[in-house]
Order: sequence, then C-alpha cells, then structure tokens
Amino acid sequence: SLGLARLYSDIMDNFAYGLEDADVWTLAEAAHMIIETWAMSGLLFISERALQPFLEACLKSDKAHLGCGFEIGFHWTSSHNLDSIATEGLLVPDGVNVKVKHGERYGKGVYTSPRFGFGKDRYGDFAVLCIGLRGARETVLRQSSAATSSTARHTAVGGLASLEVGEQIIYRDSSQVLPCAVVSEHELSYAIEVADRTVALLYQYFPELLETFETSSPPRQLNEHNCSPAFAAVLEASRQFRTQLGGAPCFPNGGVFLAGKKTRNDLQSHTAFEHMQLTVLGLARLEQILPEVRRLNNGKFYMHNPGTQLLEQECGFTMHADREGTAAVLQNAPALLLRTFEVAKSTGQLLAFFSHAFDRHSDPCLEGRMSLLVAFLEEHLAAEMAKGEPGAALAGPAEAAGALGGAAGANNGSVQVQPPAAGAGAAQAVAGAVAGANGGLVQVQ
Repeated sequence: SLGLARLYSDIMDNFAYGLEDADVWTLAEAAHMIIETWAMSGLLFISERALQPFLEACLKSDKAHLGCGFEIGFHWTSSHNLDSIATEGLLVPDGVNVKVKHGERYGKGVYTSPRFGFGKDRYGDFAVLCIGLRGARETVLRQSSAATSSTARHTAVGGLASLEVGEQIIYRDSSQVLPCAVVSEHELSYAIEVADRTVALLYQYFPELLETFETSSPPRQLNEHNCSPAFAAVLEASRQFRTQLGGAPCFPNGGVFLAGKKTRNDLQSHTAFEHMQLTVLGLARLEQILPEVRRLNNGKFYMHNPGTQLLEQECGFTMHADREGTAAVLQNAPALLLRTFEVAKSTGQLLAFFSHAFDRHSDPCLEGRMSLLVAFLEEHLAAEMAKGEPGAALAGPAEAAGALGGAAGANNGSVQVQPPAAGAGAAQAVAGAVAGANGGLVQVQ
C-alpha cells in the first residue's frame, strides 16, 4: 500500500494533463502490478519513470475506445544504451538529445521486430523485450518512401501510430513502447510468458484496448438452452452429478453460462462442475465460430495471432497455435468431446468422464483440455471396441483422430492406445495424430 501511495503521488506530480482521481489510482495500481510481475520473474528491467508515459498513452487510448491491442517485440541495442533505456525508456530520435543511429528508412520512431533474432549483431548485442501499444496502423505507399498514415481501421490519438513493414514494427511515439526486460535466447520462452501476463494485466485495467473481431455467429452468451442439441445433451447428462462436483455457486441463478473470457481469478474460484460446464460450452461455441477462428489463425503465438485472441474472447480458453499439430486440435476438438461423451455413456463411465476428463487443475489451454479427453479414451477405448463394433469409439475416425492429433500437444504427454486387432485401423489413425502438437510419445500395440 505504501508503494501504491508513492506511485499515486508520482503520477499526480509527473503527468502532463489533469486526471480524475479514479484514473490516477488505476494508473498507480497498474504500475504497481506490472513492476511486481517483472520483479517476481527475476527479469526486472523496467522503471517507474519509463512506465508512466506508457500507461498514460494506454489510458488515452482506452478512453478513445481504440481496441488497437498490444504487441510483443524486440529491440536490439548496445550495452552502453541499457541504463538510459531502463530509466528513460526507448526514445524516438530527435537529432539533438537522441541521435539517429541506424537510419530512418520508414520515418522517425522506435524500431522493433516481433522476431527475436531480427537485428542481432547489426544493431547491438542485447535484446530488449518490449510491449508495444499499436495505436493507428499506418501503410506505406512505396517501399522506398516514408510512411503515409492510414486510419482505415483505427483513428490516431495524440500521435499514437505504428507501421508494420516486413519483420519490423515502428512506433511513432516513445510512449507506445514499454521496455520490459533484457533477454537472452535461453530466457526467451519464459520472458514471453511474463510479457503475456503483463498484457493480460493491461487489458484488465484498459479493457477498451482489447481487439475485437466481428462475427456473424450466434450470441456469445451460451447456456444449455441455446447451444446445439449435441452439446445440450452433454450438459443435461452432467446435471445428475451436479452436487458431487460442487454445484454452481459462482452463478447466482444456478445456471452456468458462457459469456466470453474468464480471468485467472474466475477460473481458480470455479467448482469442478462449473469448470466442466464452461469447457463444454466453450467447445460448443468453438463449433459455431470455427471457420472464423481457422481463418484468423496464422500459426503465431497469442499476441500476434487474431485467431487465438478470438478463441479466448469467445470460448474462454486459449491455444498454442505456434506449436505443430495445434491446428488439428482446433479443427476437431468439438467432435472429440462429443465422441468421448458417447464412449463414456456406452461404457457406463459418465461420472468418471465428468470428474476426470475436465480436471480444473490441469493446463487450461485448448490442447491441455483435449489431452484429458485423450487420456479418458486411452483408458476406455478398448472396452468400447470389445463390444464388437470396430472403430465405434471413433465414429467419423478421420475427424476424431485429427482432434486427438495434437491433443497431447502442449503438454508433452505420452499416450498409449491398446485396441484389439479389429480396431487397429482406427487406433492407428488415433496414434498417428496423437503424436502432434505435444511432441508426445504414442505407442500402438
């Protein structure tokens, strides 16, 4: 609380324009949480002085309802610049106090790249991980010319704009770039995770910056009454175990519904019943918007993948789209859930299905949730096939096998499938797919 009070005082003293008291506290709390996040990571580089103008720019853009989003990028520099970057931030060269070091082919700005290795050695030996506030995106009339602003999608606020050319992103104002950490290649994955958590914090304080994607799909607030009949049947079957799984105390009227993304605190407070129902509803929603998510999915990680962002906004969970095999999980996840439910019904294992195939303590991403279904099928597939219906556990084996294909994916799982000879064709399809996104070990016996 003392740190918050000091930040409050500093913001009141240093910000260039009048703020409402509530805004000051928002900025102070956001600054406190961001600094704490990076301090706990062991990668703290950011300073309060560099953080304040960035948060001021976020506040302006939030009040203008920009929905422009944030980006994670890297700025390579020399060691003698690190102290000034930590205290002052990355500054747009003015030719007087800050000299132009490497040209301005695309105009004045802070030059970054979403690719870690871009600019290494050429611009310096140290990579500064940055979070960028996109602002209005510009276009270039000719590759050799300076950038010409285009406000086709966003309206520039206070000169906040950026330009993406090839592997470079240029931010026109220093306040758009927050230098968070100096990272090496072996720290890269961890640093990006911390940056993603920081962006999630920023969206909590500045929700109007969250990018939105227009859809022509059914309403986002789903429950068992307005989802498809197949998913409604799963939800209806789960009601008999409502008490055993903890009920739905987080939903005042007792009816669980899906209404977009849940915060980490929301997820931690849910009962097993609520988590299971939200997962089913999320997959029901995915079935509705799958063409749009697939169209937007570019195979990049969250901050640079509108498909992943849409998935999280609409379905309540994310995915690691940059990992091999995840596209197969995305394509077939709804079908996998429905087929696993049918296996659970036919083998008399509904309670086990609802209890263990939706463990709320497991990895909450799409691949993690699907890997639980894979594990359930591993355990019960042989019993289903033993009924004398080869491939019955995978009606539509191509679709379901594709879903299994990445499901071991993000979790480095190991899956063993042991069907009788009669089901070997379907099991082979399953096994070939399960090796996907997780790099998991799959054995067919």
